[in-house]
Amino acid sequence: MIRNRKYRIDMKNNYLYNWVVIVFMMLQMLAFTSCSDDDDNSGWPTETDKTEIFIERFSTLVTNLTALRDGATYGELKDNYPVSSKAMLDDEIVYLEETIAKLKEGNKKLADSEADRIIREANQIEKNFRATRRTEDFLPVAAELLVNGKNGGYIDFGVHPEYSAFGEQGQQAFTVEFWVKLTDVDEYLNSFVFLLSTFTDDDTKDHERKGWAVNSHFGRLRMTYGIGYSDLFEPGFSFSTLNQWVHVAVVTNENGVDGEVRDGIPVMTKIYVNGQLMLSERGRDDRLPYTPNDKEVAMVAFTGLSATANRIGENQWMYASSAYLEIGEDTGRNTTSDGYSGIRDRKRIGSGMRMDIE
Repeated sequence: MIRNRKYRIDMKNNYLYNWVVIVFMMLQMLAFTSCSDDDDNSGWPTETDKTEIFIERFSTLVTNLTALRDGATYGELKDNYPVSSKAMLDDEIVYLEETIAKLKEGNKKLADSEADRIIREANQIEKNFRATRRTEDFLPVAAELLVNGKNGGYIDFGVHPEYSAFGEQGQQAFTVEFWVKLTDVDEYLNSFVFLLSTFTDDDTKDHERKGWAVNSHFGRLRMTYGIGYSDLFEPGFSFSTLNQWVHVAVVTNENGVDGEVRDGIPVMTKIYVNGQLMLSERGRDDRLPYTPNDKEVAMVAFTGLSATANRIGENQWMYASSAYLEIGEDTGRNTTSDGYSGIRDRKRIGSGMRMDIE
């Protein structure tokens, strides 16, 4: 009897123990579920939330960089920024805008580390831009570019159709201007010298002539045009200014420079030296049009090129680049007893186009 009672007591204790264990496990599960719910609603951004955050931060960078770029003063004076510095902000703004667009479209996802890198780079570019602010006025150093045609020297400006073609054929208008100093008197007076040229004469095609060339022909300064297929128009005048810088401007308009017409024929060419009109000549009576050069031939100075873009040799007397010439940039200074004291590092060829010699 006592043994049976003890057995029943043990069974009852075991039963209570099991219930305690079950209740404990249920409490643990509830606690875990509660923690999970807390994690889901803890306020940490989801992936979508972070994308929105990135868009907002990048948009702020775009706003700041755009304001900095547009509010800056560009120029050569103290506290100005160099014009070239603007490009670094332009490029970064475009990059950020493209990134924002991709994020909005869902075409791009960023990790935190990537977003941080983009922000760091944008901040560094802003810092780099600000560092270019001039601390004093920019003063160019006077210099001259010396080109020795006797020893094979010449300048190659590269190939571009706008060096030779300036509108509809038969109605073209353009200006060629430059500074030059001729220093070899004997060669200048006794030979043919190219100064600046896009001209070619193709002797393999019955002398097909194209393009223009400013040249010196035995002491005459000329503008040579390829006219029609193989014809030439070469207005020129006696030019004896040596050993000093002079500004030459050749103005061309097939409808008449300044609208001028003489005896029913438009004045096609005017040439100025140091601002003084030295030549005013109407076009050909047959009205054949100027023929631009559409060949893959560079514009060159102090030499001529063949129709196959090879330099014409000095053994050809008419096209020998045998003059000793100089070219430079106008710095706005007055001439001196030694000639023009500035330099000029660019040529302007029609339509406001400008090439830099560096």
